[in-house]
Amino acid sequence: MKTFFSILVSVILSVGITFGIITYLEQTKSELEAQIENTEITEEREELTPEPTVDPIVNIPWQTFSNQQFKFSIQYPSNVFTSTYDYNNNSNSYFRVQNYDPNLDRMGLNEGEFYMEIFTYDQERNRTAGTCQEYRTEIINPEGDAGGNRWSICNNTENGDVIINITENSETGELANRILDTVEFY
Repeated sequence: MKTFFSILVSVILSVGITFGIITYLEQTKSELEAQIENTEITEEREELTPEPTVDPIVNIPWQTFSNQQFKFSIQYPSNVFTSTYDYNNNSNSYFRVQNYDPNLDRMGLNEGEFYMEIFTYDQERNRTAGTCQEYRTEIINPEGDAGGNRWSICNNTENGDVIINITENSETGELANRILDTVEFY
């Protein structure tokens, strides 16, 4: 009987210990789950803000240059310096706009800078080349006086030649082309 009683006590103790361990583990598991549930996970990230793109003509009013003799107009941003010259008894003219200070003693265009030159030539008095394109090549330095890349329009009108040349520090000529898209001959 003693053996039976010893076995019974051993079984009860084993069941009790096992039950206690299981209860402890369940309670610990529940506490850990509650901690995880109440834990706010924060992930630190460095927010990257893209650099703003420099657009020299956003929100700037545009103005129009018109020439009645050669019957054309062109629009350009108004944040510019202008220069106008007439020569050869007013039969030729030169109009220049640029968006940087003309008094700066430097060569080369910075990003976003441009200059536009408009040459008009009375064909009857001052024609030295055959076509408008030949005349453009004759008078315009292809590398510009301040570096950069050049985009041009050349047109023969009934009163003479019109050459519009824009130079900017850009491989794509985005600003030059936006300006040249406004040219109208009438």
